[in-house]
Amino acid sequence: MLIRPSLATIRAVDFVHLIGTGMCLGAAIVALVWHVQGSKSRDGD
Repeated sequence: MLIRPSLATIRAVDFVHLIGTGMCLGAAIVALVWHVQGSKSRDGD
């Protein structure tokens, strides 16, 4: 990945922000799915 010239110039701060944004987005998707699944199981009771 770092061999490509466009990615070799990326700063460490930008890389950390990219990873952090991805983690937050993934956690939000998991929380949303968990919430929807939980509300479906409560409605079925």
